[in-house]
Amino acid sequence: MAATICKGNGPLADAEVQSAEQALGVSFPPDYREFLLRVNGGFPDPRGFNVDWAPEQVCGQHWRRTSMSWFYEISDSDVCNLVTTNRVDFVGRLPTGTLAIASDAGGNQLLLALCGPHVGKLLLWIKGHEASDDEAPGYDNVGVVADSFADFVERRLTETP
Repeated sequence: MAATICKGNGPLADAEVQSAEQALGVSFPPDYREFLLRVNGGFPDPRGFNVDWAPEQVCGQHWRRTSMSWFYEISDSDVCNLVTTNRVDFVGRLPTGTLAIASDAGGNQLLLALCGPHVGKLLLWIKGHEASDDEAPGYDNVGVVADSFADFVERRLTETP
């Protein structure tokens, strides 16, 4: 059952989405682009989701389930702003080729993989386990949430425990 998205700020004009893509230097996947055009931000109901981890990932011991906070939006606001979040707040902290599109209730980031080993997937990045200042960000603190943005919204969100 698909989640209901509450309090979105859409719809957006295609030019607004294109402007955000240019500012970020990316092309959004079609399902996420459609979400921005129709909904633009908000929070899902239900909010809970599971995270899959490789056996060797330390984060997997504590972050098997969490809940959504808010999808970032394209707007002039500094709060929950998709462009600011990626160009200012998390610049240099996330794995290359990923885009922060939302946060969980603890401030961990939901990432959309635009290229790399998880291309197309929605991932969870755990802020308490990020790479140190002298390391390049990798995937040690990143678990898999869904096969795509649409898969996340349509099938992966459930009631929180």
